[in-house]
Amino acid sequence: MAIPTDPEKRKYMFSDDMKFLQKVVIYHPKKDKFLSLRRPADAHSRANCWDLPGGNVLFGENYLDSLTKEIAEETSLKTKDVRPTQVVTNFEKGVYYLFIGYSCKAVSSIVKISEEHSEYKWVTKEEFLK
Repeated sequence: MAIPTDPEKRKYMFSDDMKFLQKVVIYHPKKDKFLSLRRPADAHSRANCWDLPGGNVLFGENYLDSLTKEIAEETSLKTKDVRPTQVVTNFEKGVYYLFIGYSCKAVSSIVKISEEHSEYKWVTKEEFLK
């Protein structure tokens, strides 16, 4: 396995035949809620959808460093107690997909979102599923 040969795929693929994606449920430091981020109307995928912080792990990146970087870039939050909660794999159209879900707790509730998202909310599970 090596870095993707197509330079465009290097932005989101781990290799030519593998995509490694991570998402994290970040719990509020004091309330029984977690952080949800809204993708902008002009997003290249899942426009206007609510999402969780996270992203693709690129070839050569350490998975935990990648997750920490995504949390900082997308929310500016410091977190603690990061734990894996789910691992899912799938093979589709010649690409192997690896997804790891995590949970953690925010140290503070002050969120500063990046241009990757248009809005954020601290929500309950029921609110998120609506």
